[in-house]
Amino acid sequence: LLAQHGDTEDDLRSQLAKTMALKKWQEDGFLAVIKVSPEEAKDFYDQHQQMLSRGESVRVSQIVVKVPLLAQPDQKAKLKRKAELIGQILKAGEDFNYLAAEMSDDEEAKENLGDMGWVERGQLLGVFEQAIFSLKPGQVSEMVESPMGYNFFKVFEARPAGVEPYSEARGRIVEYLSELKLEQAFREKMVDLYAQADIQILDPDLKRIHDELMGEDKQTPGSADKDD
Repeated sequence: LLAQHGDTEDDLRSQLAKTMALKKWQEDGFLAVIKVSPEEAKDFYDQHQQMLSRGESVRVSQIVVKVPLLAQPDQKAKLKRKAELIGQILKAGEDFNYLAAEMSDDEEAKENLGDMGWVERGQLLGVFEQAIFSLKPGQVSEMVESPMGYNFFKVFEARPAGVEPYSEARGRIVEYLSELKLEQAFREKMVDLYAQADIQILDPDLKRIHDELMGEDKQTPGSADKDD
């Protein structure tokens, strides 16, 4: 990778050292003092209800038997028989998560047991949503056929449309407000450092652009007044 980008180990070590030094400076100088009070988080929640609204959703897992796009009829028939066998095993009472880990063609199923997380209406294919949102928590769907293959779904939880409860949203709100405060503190610090620095802009075009950005009445740090 280093050779591909034309870098050496010394280049990489130097870049990492700079990145880590900047991160440590940010942590020591800003993160330690940035706090979001419970009152701030609750006020944000109360004032941004529309941002925190969500549609009807379910927490669902899946077992999928994938069918290649150009599968021949005999290959597709074989895969369908596999899916039908899975359906029979499910109806016999086998654990859904176990089957997802053992028989699903989803590459991540061995780790996540087919877990798709929370799914909101409008996020999936219509044929999938029709099956999923007809289930009650604990129920397993019949085999669902689509151009991509054969699926089985199990719903574990369901929640109606509405505003996300504060208890669930609080963590993300605190993280979001902390990032805003960090950005503001970092910006103010950079402005302060800039004001203290002895900066001279020798290129006339750059100086003109700089003065326009900083305001006509703001003198460039380090430059002398014409009357002095």
